[in-house]
Amino acid sequence: MHLVVEEVKKNGESMIKTAGGRSLWQGVIGVLTVIGLVGLQISGTAVAAPVAAATHAGVGWVFEIPPTYEDLLSISCPSATHCLAVGNSGAVLSTTTAGKSWLSQTSGTTNGLYGITCPRAATCMAVGFDPDTNAGVILATVSGGAKWYAQGGAASGLSGVRCVNARDCFAVGQNGSILATTNGGVKWIVERSGTTNDLHDISCPSATVCYSVGDAGTILTTHDGGATWATQVSSFKARLAGIACPAAGTCYAVGEAGTIVATTTGGATWSPQRTSSQAGMYLMRISCPTVARCYAVGDAGNVLTTTDGGRTWTAQQSGTKSGLSGISCASVTACVAVGGQGTVLSTTSGGQGAAVGAMPPMFRDLLPGLARTQVPPKLPTIFPEVGAPHLYATLSTAKPGYYRIDIDFTAGCHGADACHYGDLVGRRVPGTTKPAGYALPIAPHVTGYFLLGQCGASCAESTITWDL
Repeated sequence: MHLVVEEVKKNGESMIKTAGGRSLWQGVIGVLTVIGLVGLQISGTAVAAPVAAATHAGVGWVFEIPPTYEDLLSISCPSATHCLAVGNSGAVLSTTTAGKSWLSQTSGTTNGLYGITCPRAATCMAVGFDPDTNAGVILATVSGGAKWYAQGGAASGLSGVRCVNARDCFAVGQNGSILATTNGGVKWIVERSGTTNDLHDISCPSATVCYSVGDAGTILTTHDGGATWATQVSSFKARLAGIACPAAGTCYAVGEAGTIVATTTGGATWSPQRTSSQAGMYLMRISCPTVARCYAVGDAGNVLTTTDGGRTWTAQQSGTKSGLSGISCASVTACVAVGGQGTVLSTTSGGQGAAVGAMPPMFRDLLPGLARTQVPPKLPTIFPEVGAPHLYATLSTAKPGYYRIDIDFTAGCHGADACHYGDLVGRRVPGTTKPAGYALPIAPHVTGYFLLGQCGASCAESTITWDL
């Protein structure tokens, strides 16, 4: 559904190509990145009619746009299409479309929420803390987030939570805090962790076996459902921020300085897994849909993956420089990651392929106005010849079902011819409406319609229009 294009010239003739370098159409100048959107229309300047020939490059991570600017800190996906994310100021978002569209939910708190777990679609637990009292916050829903209930029992701030089923859950946090419930949160019991180091994340491959990680390389484990916790010996002193255990004896933990450690012996031994390219990274969370396949995310949009049980780790193109603080993978190919300033990335290809849709900063301030139009704001990232840092965006029209964004070379241009690059128009149209123009494929199962600009008493710009 997504396709990034760039302009190149061959023998002096303009040619638009896909990210994979194959010809898409010839003679179109000033076309913006093509991203699927209901009724999207992109205007530019054209010199020739298109030719019908397209082969499409693979798509890796796709930038999605949720209805929030708040930092998103954790996400849980009980299925490939259904996810819930939490963040600062009590933000809770949900999607049933694998991240393509999001709804804000009312959490009932303005405190930061740092962890969420959803053992099934309707049942989730979220944790955080009150910065004024430093007390922990625990929220629960049994309605998929339609209504959240506050639960008590946390004296210290909480940052990680895991439910192995709808009843058995564990939460961890500051000063070595560990809480457990066996009745879906009706009552939480404080457990003795044996450490005062802050704990940041927890993973439970079964109702009796859990692992937790924290400051100074702390690794804790229980094999009796939390009745006792043991500190595991390791030589790692880096802060560990995330852990995932796809099997009872196999776990991967990540943290500062690009640290990745793993065990296949139930924690009896932990081995480092890192390359020189990871040294400057701060890895925040990890998700492992299988014992061989894991994804780790961190600062500056870093995404690492392994397909061989951690023997090798490969960096992927995320398309963003925003810090990523949460990831959840419902399968080896379907993942959603979240991060700073409402960043949401999704993939259905295991992250393989070109990243698409990272939002230029010039569009950020337009999002509140675009949200009121109820037209999905899928916005372009690549501008042929110019580059987004040299352009300015103004929301010139915003009403239900329609918006127009002026793309200009100078601030304050407001669409004047001398300083105008083009327009980005989004609108909802009846499902039976067929756009006019030359038909050409622009993405798998998506047909675009190109209209060449015409000049008479006045000039009309060229457009390309498609709907989904």
